[in-house]
Amino acid sequence: MKKLGLTLLLFSMTTLMIWCAGFLWFSTIATTEQSTAHIPKADAIIVLTGGKGRIDEGFYLFATNRAPNLFISGVNKDVTIDTLLHHWDGTPLPDCCIEIGYAATNTMGNAQESADWLKQNNIKSVFLVTSDYHMPRSLMEFSFTAPKTKIYPHPVFTDRTEKSGYDYTKLLIGEYHKTILTYLRHIFDPNLCFYVITAMMCVVFLPAVLLPKRGILWVARFYLRVMYFLERHILKLDYEVRGLEHLPKDGSFLIAAKHQSTYETLKLHFIFDDPAIILKKELLKIPVWGWFLWRTDPIAINRSNRKKASKQIIDGAKRIMTQNRPIIIFPQGTRVRLDQDTKEKPYKIGIARMQEATGMPIVPLALNTGKFWPRNHWLKQPGTVIFEFLPPIENNHPPEETVKILEEQIETACKNLL
Repeated sequence: MKKLGLTLLLFSMTTLMIWCAGFLWFSTIATTEQSTAHIPKADAIIVLTGGKGRIDEGFYLFATNRAPNLFISGVNKDVTIDTLLHHWDGTPLPDCCIEIGYAATNTMGNAQESADWLKQNNIKSVFLVTSDYHMPRSLMEFSFTAPKTKIYPHPVFTDRTEKSGYDYTKLLIGEYHKTILTYLRHIFDPNLCFYVITAMMCVVFLPAVLLPKRGILWVARFYLRVMYFLERHILKLDYEVRGLEHLPKDGSFLIAAKHQSTYETLKLHFIFDDPAIILKKELLKIPVWGWFLWRTDPIAINRSNRKKASKQIIDGAKRIMTQNRPIIIFPQGTRVRLDQDTKEKPYKIGIARMQEATGMPIVPLALNTGKFWPRNHWLKQPGTVIFEFLPPIENNHPPEETVKILEEQIETACKNLL
């Protein structure tokens, strides 16, 4: 017991020392005065909004002909160029070449918005204007989104007389932690992490396979929350759900979901309490992970035998219907890339047969997961995934017509989300 306590103490002290050394390095860089006076000109000036004096400093550089173009990123949608110029009382500015961006809401967004502008205007070098404490993280983000652009940091130094020592230290610590998370996001391999965490949790929670179903669902949601935390805080990937008012209030119903990536399969247990997912039975044969999947009571089918699969789907739907659980099916039968159309990956009639046999309404689910978590792509993109439920399709059409209606509604909505 003493050895364990000593080990924990040693680990805590080592961690604290590493944190302190890192903070000392960060605060030294962030507060050391840097000058760009030795650099006569660049192709452009980029100003990141969000701190006092940044826009004025950008205007000053522009007025003194340090660059022929000025881009201000992260501007409030209600603010225009004229509004900004109205507050400038320094040297007269050139008549043209000031642009503003409205898309960015954070530093990562600033870097992406600016990178798009740099590419559109063939800019090779820029003065980057932002607050001193914000510069290390901004440079890190720009190194990721615009690696071929020469960046000259031009920090705006914080007036420490306007903040108490406590407030300024708190500001630096908060920015230090954000910089660490930005670094981790850049080196984070979501694919490797996904498989490692999945394997670890399968081993750790192996005894839970014997728990009642509610215990299995708790383990599944815990696993999904861990993955969601990493996605949201490191990948900066989040999701939004629209159209919940279209879901039936009670009883079973069919969710016909577009299938573009693995991401949606990780979120369905968040959106629904206890869904039954139609899947290929081979997934249940995966050691340990397949056992947990089997305990969630899905509808597993044999896709190699179409006739048998059709019967398994209908029998499974009738069984789940008695449990008042929603049923999720991917009507194209597999993941579909954004560049694939319905001729290559057609909608199958199975879901219409399920509706015909059970009378359950079909709720189409459109999404844009392929934009951020593409099929067979190693890299994932930050942003907000949209899940959009559409109005239900009732059981009053022939199966073939139901499939056509379903295809048209989902494909149109998905295109609108891209």
